[in-house]
Amino acid sequence: MRVLQEIYETLKELGYCKDQEDFSSRWLGRSPGYFSYLKSSKAPPCLVSLKALVALLFSVIPSVDESSRHVERRRLRAAWVAAGVMFDGEREIAFAKQEDWITAVGPIPALNWQEHVARPDEEDPANG
Repeated sequence: MRVLQEIYETLKELGYCKDQEDFSSRWLGRSPGYFSYLKSSKAPPCLVSLKALVALLFSVIPSVDESSRHVERRRLRAAWVAAGVMFDGEREIAFAKQEDWITAVGPIPALNWQEHVARPDEEDPANG
């Protein structure tokens, strides 16, 4: 939720949305209370809303191509990348087996990387 909050704050600071209700409606494609609901329930945003956010952010970036607005463009690109990573992570959680997750944040099966690497003195069961 922290990343979505930062994207909202960036868009608000840059004048692309007025408030949370505007962000919910225009940027997430949902009802005016959707962002507030996400914050209070700690529910993940739906994939459709994240995809809409990614597409809208991408569509705004080219219009900020003037050198005088370089900082604004950089902040919008950062928001676009963050939204894209959020979308990929939520999509993995919804559709991929947990052991195949690359982007999604979730429980780590083993914190010791050495448990996943065969030691030279041990025979690898996969190789017989």
